[in-house]
Amino acid sequence: MPEFRERFVEIASNARREQAAYKQFLLELLQAELADRDVRRQQRLVRAAKFPRSKP
Repeated sequence: MPEFRERFVEIASNARREQAAYKQFLLELLQAELADRDVRRQQRLVRAAKFPRSKP
């Protein structure tokens, strides 16, 4: 879970500052991870499709 490692401190600090419940903290952390996975999946699928590169 690379996004967990990358964003944990930031999200934890925000949760502490906003006095968020633990469930809210976990929800934000999971949402960040899922968003990152979606982006990486899209990138992987585009690479796998081997579309021709556009010429400038």
